[in-house]
Amino acid sequence: MKFAAGLLFGTVVGAAAAILVAPMPGHRLRGSISKEAKKLAVRATELIPNEWAQMAEEEVTREILENVTNLRTAGL
Repeated sequence: MKFAAGLLFGTVVGAAAAILVAPMPGHRLRGSISKEAKKLAVRATELIPNEWAQMAEEEVTREILENVTNLRTAGL
């Protein structure tokens, strides 16, 4: 309960501070944020498949090395 209250309080204070120190009028700021969010979304979709492929490759390589070690230990 305290965490939720703190989170809510922090969100309200952060939003108020952001409004007070915003570098441009609201409509321009919203447009700028929207544009940057779209760029970030595109970049994230480009990175995620590559990261998953790299993680899968590393896992397969690790499993192959483990199997080779096990075969050598078994004398095969």
